[in-house]
Amino acid sequence: MSSISGTSSSPIAAASGTQQNHRAHRRQEFTNALKSLGVDDKKAADIQKQIDDALKSARASGGASSRQAVKSTIDSILQKNGVDPQKLQDAIRAQHQGGGHTNDGDGDDHPTSAATPSASAAAASVDLTA
Repeated sequence: MSSISGTSSSPIAAASGTQQNHRAHRRQEFTNALKSLGVDDKKAADIQKQIDDALKSARASGGASSRQAVKSTIDSILQKNGVDPQKLQDAIRAQHQGGGHTNDGDGDDHPTSAATPSASAAAASVDLTA
């Protein structure tokens, strides 16, 4: 482990930082997709909070263990807020159609593919592809 200006770095810390950047990137994609569907910033933040709260509650009770459970929870919240989950997923995919990579300024391009992140993954800010 090395120390620069009193801060230590390690492979674990670096991986954690990359994961946080990836989650922040996915959250931004989710917000941008909502906005492209006409949802304002305040409503987008409210939807994200509802999803965060529901997933925290489900995790605490052991109920959000499957990809389908997470997707169902998020789809339900989207629908309650007047957002069509399929249209949102299409909007997220459209963000990836431009150039094959997205660059959120953190120095690591995120390759896009046919397996574009779903609205659920973006909303939950978790990697559901594992």
